[in-house]
Amino acid sequence: MRKKITLVLATMFVAMFLTACSTSITAEEYKELENVASEVKNAEGEYQLLDGYEVEYTNPTKTNQITIIKEASTGKGDNIKATFDVTKNEPELISIEQEFNKYVANAILVTFWVTFVITAIVFAATL
Repeated sequence: MRKKITLVLATMFVAMFLTACSTSITAEEYKELENVASEVKNAEGEYQLLDGYEVEYTNPTKTNQITIIKEASTGKGDNIKATFDVTKNEPELISIEQEFNKYVANAILVTFWVTFVITAIVFAATL
């Protein structure tokens, strides 16, 4: 019975860890980022960004690459950063990533250690 409990806890731990480490960027989010990059590239003069978006130049001395940052809609999630090459007619995606929020990362770390300690206690009790 104790071996089954240890196996279940270990499986739950692995599932929790793998679930917390996954990120997904939808096609809609990608399309929104691409549209914002296109608007910024084609803007003449000042361009008003939509709420929740920021634009940064990847290298301040060069203006051929821009990074569009989409903040999480809840304010507590992960931001999406997409870097575009704007030297061509249409912006071309160079890289895209989703950042972990510090608080989410800390919650994952705490969950990891709590699960590890519980698994160790159950495993020690089975000996």
